[in-house]
Amino acid sequence: MASFTVVYDANVLYPNLLRDLLIRVAQAGLVRARWTDEILDEVFWSLSKSRPDLDPERLARTRTLMNEAIEMPWSPATSRSLTSSTSPTPTTGTSWPPRSRSAPR
Repeated sequence: MASFTVVYDANVLYPNLLRDLLIRVAQAGLVRARWTDEILDEVFWSLSKSRPDLDPERLARTRTLMNEAIEMPWSPATSRSLTSSTSPTPTTGTSWPPRSRSAPR
């Protein structure tokens, strides 16, 4: 059993090979991997924007399989405490989730 918990953020879940490796590390019991729905929202939003060739149904299936692969005993309140709807993304410096163009800045 893993002695510590690791939160996998969107930047490590976005690349396919790294995502696969980190899920396998957790399945091997080396860490207790965790992520939130908000983190997955960012991952799959980014994937759909950067890779429009990917089938949305396959992306949804990948998300489902990820959640099935790792047992997540978190409540929604815990999930909200780990993410912020206004935290800057490291690559763009913009807020997540993206604001509509009509929203005041």
